[in-house]
Amino acid sequence: MQKVITGAGLWSDICSRAKRAKRRRVAIAYVTKDLIGFRAGDTLIVDASIHAIRFGETSARLLHTLCENDVRIYSCPDLHAKVLLLDDTAIIGSANMSKSSTRLVEAAMVSDNSSTVSGVASFFKQLEGQLDELDSDDTARLCKIKVIRRGRGGGVVRIRKTKIASLGRRTWVVGTHDLARDPPPDEQALIDSAVKKLQKERNSLEPDWIQFGHKSRFANEVQEGDQLIQAWRPHGIGSPKAVFASSAVLLKQKTECWIRVFLGDPIRPRTMSWARFRTLARDAGYTRRIGKWPVAVLDEDISEVIQRKWNAASKQPS
Repeated sequence: MQKVITGAGLWSDICSRAKRAKRRRVAIAYVTKDLIGFRAGDTLIVDASIHAIRFGETSARLLHTLCENDVRIYSCPDLHAKVLLLDDTAIIGSANMSKSSTRLVEAAMVSDNSSTVSGVASFFKQLEGQLDELDSDDTARLCKIKVIRRGRGGGVVRIRKTKIASLGRRTWVVGTHDLARDPPPDEQALIDSAVKKLQKERNSLEPDWIQFGHKSRFANEVQEGDQLIQAWRPHGIGSPKAVFASSAVLLKQKTECWIRVFLGDPIRPRTMSWARFRTLARDAGYTRRIGKWPVAVLDEDISEVIQRKWNAASKQPS
């Protein structure tokens, strides 16, 4: 499992995972609020320097309370990481553990990939081996530091709220074919506008796009952030001629007649024959029949196996 979480649900997702975990190990630079429910025996590595305490970036009172509750506290003054290890699940992101992080635009990757988890475990081991653990006397002394609240000054500053839609996490296998005719001028103008926007944002080549009618399952359920594997044919007849490597859905455009999705560069660089892809999917554990016009959502674990097998197969001659 590997996915990205963001938006208002980020800390609720992390908290839910933390509650189920037997052990929580956290390395987050600034902590002013317990957002996961630390328990005795847990580990918190934090910037508890005099500077961080004095300017309210880390709460000495919270550290003292956690220490009194037998949470192991380590201070790392040059820490900037935001990493959690909840049993065998690693979370790597941008958010400090503070009230402000619940209203800022934050993102994190959640993974139970063994190499990722091992790397994060090593990260904690190396930090803990170099740092001194704080005891309750240390945290009590930190509580005596006068906190200076730094304001913006010059009156109220209004900040435009940035909104991030819920990110897709699914992998689709979808049948596609070339259009029989070019889009009409009004539709082409919308396509050109989306292409121009994506090219400017990503400084890349023109993105690929596909369109579906409003009534299809794919059109209704696909989300930006999903992965798309195309089973392509040049015309709307016969079996697929090639399967395109998975691409990220960058933009979902809704018009009166169509749903269009604009795609990023393929994660893997080459195509595969239809027969070879179906064999690969079966070998990965996908037991359902893949028809000539597939619209299928792959199980997360099967999707990861297919991506690995695709990567291996792409290095072999066809």
